Order: sequence, then structure tokens, then C-alpha cells
Amino acid sequence: MRTFGVIVMALLGGACIALAQETDSAPTDSVPWAVRGGTLIDGTGAPPVPDSVVTGVGERITCAGSAQVCAVPAGAATVDATGKWLIPGLIDTHVHLYFNSTGGHDQLHRFVLGITATREAGTPDQFERTVSRKKQAEAATSPEPRLVVSGLISPDEMERFHLTKLSDMVEKLASLGADAIKYKFKHSPEELDAIISTAHALNLPVWGHAAASGVKESLDAGIDGLPHLWTFPGSALRAGANRPPMPPGADYWVWESEAWNYLDDARLNAITDEAIARRVWIEPNLVYEKYLTLPFPVPADEAHLTGVPSLRNFVRPWIPIGEQSRIAQRARQRRLAVVFERQCRFVKDFHDRGGIVLAGSDTFEPGLSLIEELRLMTECGLSPMAALQASTKHAALAIRRPALGTVEPGKIADIVLLDANPLSDTTNLRRVWRVMKGGHVYDPAALIAGTVESYRQDLLEARVVRAAAAGVLILCGAWAILICRRLMVSWRS
Repeated sequence: MRTFGVIVMALLGGACIALAQETDSAPTDSVPWAVRGGTLIDGTGAPPVPDSVVTGVGERITCAGSAQVCAVPAGAATVDATGKWLIPGLIDTHVHLYFNSTGGHDQLHRFVLGITATREAGTPDQFERTVSRKKQAEAATSPEPRLVVSGLISPDEMERFHLTKLSDMVEKLASLGADAIKYKFKHSPEELDAIISTAHALNLPVWGHAAASGVKESLDAGIDGLPHLWTFPGSALRAGANRPPMPPGADYWVWESEAWNYLDDARLNAITDEAIARRVWIEPNLVYEKYLTLPFPVPADEAHLTGVPSLRNFVRPWIPIGEQSRIAQRARQRRLAVVFERQCRFVKDFHDRGGIVLAGSDTFEPGLSLIEELRLMTECGLSPMAALQASTKHAALAIRRPALGTVEPGKIADIVLLDANPLSDTTNLRRVWRVMKGGHVYDPAALIAGTVESYRQDLLEARVVRAAAAGVLILCGAWAILICRRLMVSWRS
């Protein structure tokens, strides 16, 4: 009940902030506005513009550039961004909104970290629920990311809709509001053609897990995008690769990732060449690959966005047995690090050869995981600008929202104001001062004030519980020592 109350209060608080600011920083559709004094990184790849001015009316930008180029209109509601950095709103191209039934909460956490649009990646049994949220998510007065929804092609979903033909399933999803089609199960070349040709005829892009059906086959059928780096090894393994047996438990996922250690470079290059030539984007999901089966590193200053771990989760890594122990985690981490280095080279090579790279975070910590995804891109060798464009300009084009992704005249005014330069360090993307959505300005600190307060209370309670548990352990230990000493005395006597 506390969590539900926090969500409601945060969303209502955001709406009230927007209305209260309409006269000076969040204008109505007929009132001009301006953001002046900040350094503009417009997302096009152009150099930053210091002392910039961005103007607009309603949700649209009318001018973006230097103070010499863009004049502040008379009577405009103005935001003084002196000392701040302006970037386009970020786009997370891979989220599962109701994967853990916390979609509203997650979307608020993404929004306060500057994510102003998301693409839902086709969560089973949640399509209609997700589509129903699109209208609310699109409103500038709603403090949450805009929402693009992918319809999932799967046997279970087809059975749910009582359909047997793949083309009929695509048409059904389109009629219900799908913005894209996603597949993940094995399909023959003929079935791939039915899915993709039907979707393209309806002007819907198609993306998905091509590993089961084959990357080459998916490319030949006209797929638009390939998520997850584990998509590629199945089509590029070395002939006669002698892999160890498939293990159970968490080690299975590491074993699956280690297929990258057995690739035929010539076959991988051929797939890469074809994907680049066909302008097929990849979404490497580096966060997924680096932290597969491992705890996600939450920055201390953002811990309120993830909540206090339970006593069990707090203590479990210190127990030196089982796959969740620190010993087992470190062993998996070492193995994954070898794979990650190989994957990094692939992503950088794909980008350097002109391939389109997008930033999607999948099911890791909402908001924080996208920023970590961009940091990992720079760790792999992409420039901070290239990483930023993976979540702005290129992402907007891939999700078919060309009015987003850059700060230019005519575009929708989804803008993030930062306290520090993201091109010197991509982790500065966490330092969000204000978020603008369609011309409405939000203060992230105000939006999550309830979440922060709830976290402080939960942390205090957790410390009391941990202290009590530690006291019990100490007493039990002292009692055990006393018993042992008495037994020893008795034995000696």
C-alpha cells in the first residue's frame, strides 16, 4: 500500500508542478517559451553551442542555437539554464513495462533520469494493457516517457487471440494499436516472409530475437533490427567448435554467452556486412551481457530508485555456498569479462563501419540501466557523442518517431537539462536538473520526493532489523563458544 501511495502522490505532484509552472516555465500551447544560457548538445552530432537559446511554442521547438541566432520572444516564459547542459530527451528502445507489474513506478523512475520515450519490447500477456497506456504517456502533462508498443508474435499470443496464420496475427496486433512487430521464436523462411511482408505493408517495423530463426534468414526476409548480442553466435559458430556440456542453473546463461568465444570471424563479418548494407540496426544490450546473473551496480546517490534490499538479499552473497554467493558471482564475472571484451570489439567495429547502434536496457534497473548502457558503449570505444546518439537521434528514427531525438526547429520539445557535461563523462547523464516534455518543465527532485522519503523510512527500518539480526548472531555465537568451552573443560576433567 505504501508503494502504491508513493506512485499516486508522485504522479499527482508532477501534474501539479506542471500546472503551477505554466505561467513561467511550462507555457500553454499559445504562449512562447525559451530556455537560455545553457550549453546545447542538439543530438545531430554538431559541436556543443555555449550560451544557447532554445525557443518554442507549445510542444514544438521554433529555434535552437546561439543567442545571436535565436532571440527570446517578447513575453516568453523563460528558463534560465546558465551553467547547465541541454540534450535531447533520452529514448530507451527496450523496456518491458509490466514485466514485474510495476510499470507506472518504473516509468516515473525513467522519466526523472531524463528518459522521455520508451519502446515496449513485447511483454507476453500484457499487450492490451500496454497499448491502453499510450495516450496517457503521450501527454506533455504526464510526467512519464512516451510509449511505443511492440506486438509480440508467439505461439501463446496467437492462441490467446485464437489465430493460426502469422499474417492474421500481425494484422490483429496492428488493428489493436501496435507500433512495431517483434518475434523471438523459430520460424521458417516462409513464415518470416509472412510476418515481415505483412508488417511492412502496414508500415510497421519488425525486430526480434533472430537467433532461433537464423540471422541470415531474418536479414533476407527484411528484418529492421536485431536486439541482444546473443542473437549472433548461432549463425557464426566455428565448424566443429568443441563446446563444454550445457550446465544447469545460473552457469547456463554464462555458458550461453560464451558462444562468443567460438565464433568464426569470417562468418560473423559476412553477417555484419549484410546488416550494415541493409541498414539494419543492432541493439547490443550491453548491460544485459555484462551483468548477466550478477547484481547490477546501483550508484549510492540513486539507491532510492531501487529500494532497500531485503535482509535475505543483503546477507545471501556472504554465505560462501550456492550460485548467489560472492565466490560464485566472481567466478561468473571473470568468465563474462572475457566474453564482454569480444562483444565490445564487435559493437565498435559495427559502429565504425557505419552500422546503426541503439541503446536499450531490457529488464535491469529502470533508468539507471540505460545510463549504464551508454557508459558501457564508451567503454567499448564509442565516443560519448556516438553513445548519446544511440539513445537520441538514431533511436528516434528506429522507433519511427522522427519528431524526437534532436533539438531542432520543428521537433517536439523533449529536452533534458543537466548539471554537468555528458560528453566528458556519460555518467553525468544522471545529474538531471530539469526534464522538459513537450514544452512542460518538470523538477525531478519534486517528482520523487515521496519515493526518497519512503526509501529513508525503509532504510531506517532495515538498519534496525539488520542490527537485531546481528545481535542475535552475536549472542548465538557467544552461546556456542561458551558451550564449547564447557565441553572442553568437561572433556579435560
